[in-house]
Amino acid sequence: MKTLTLIKLSSASILALSLAACGGSDEDVTVEYNSLLAETGTADVTGISIDPSTKATSSQTLSFDGAADTATINSVAVGLVPDDLISKATDGSGLSYVSALANSGGATKLIAVKTVASDMPSGSASFSGHSNISLTTGAGQYSGVMPTTMNATFGSGGGTLDVTMAGLSAGSPTFTPANGLDQSYTSTGSESIVLSDLDISGSSFMAGSSSSVAVSGFGTASSTTSFTTPTISATGVFAGPQAAELAGAATVVDANGRQLLTTFTGSQ
Repeated sequence: MKTLTLIKLSSASILALSLAACGGSDEDVTVEYNSLLAETGTADVTGISIDPSTKATSSQTLSFDGAADTATINSVAVGLVPDDLISKATDGSGLSYVSALANSGGATKLIAVKTVASDMPSGSASFSGHSNISLTTGAGQYSGVMPTTMNATFGSGGGTLDVTMAGLSAGSPTFTPANGLDQSYTSTGSESIVLSDLDISGSSFMAGSSSSVAVSGFGTASSTTSFTTPTISATGVFAGPQAAELAGAATVVDANGRQLLTTFTGSQ
């Protein structure tokens, strides 16, 4: 397992890096990371947020205290939820470099040990995990957890990411009819949310001009939720060595009151 989140360079290390850049050494420079649960010191992590008012997503650098397993947000220490479903891989194993927060940290939903841009892979990669979703349609609001596959294509400093959520079948999903009370929701098995063509830049990703959303299968297997001129916001990062994991948040809103709020996590 990789063992360091923070990289402290000695003068000798800096010299070695300089020699390598000049062709004076063939030795590879290895970036090392520490998992959140193994960290015992203080480290910088990336916090991923959804603004409850504007529905915009964003990220910021936060301080993580490994001894206490807390992240400091607006001077408040917020604990992790390592066993929360949205912080787990599909096979049930916990993620190493991503976690949800105990009380969501207000707007901040997830934290991640961001991959160093120079450590990003090339080619393509598939991630599996879960999404926590809240979807408002003309019928009402659906809330729960969806198994999710995330497919990334990495280019030279960029690329695209597709996020496919399938089946609202976990986390005791609920449905709140318009002007009604929460009730349990029985999955059709056909629920689908697809966020396509999110833009990858370095070790981050975000919504771009080509990003789109498609929603179907909520309520009845044949139902379709059409957003009218949707505004899509998405923010996220790849985490750990060689983008081993990822964490993101996305919102979709339109003028007719339809909206999607989601956080998603996964691992290769």
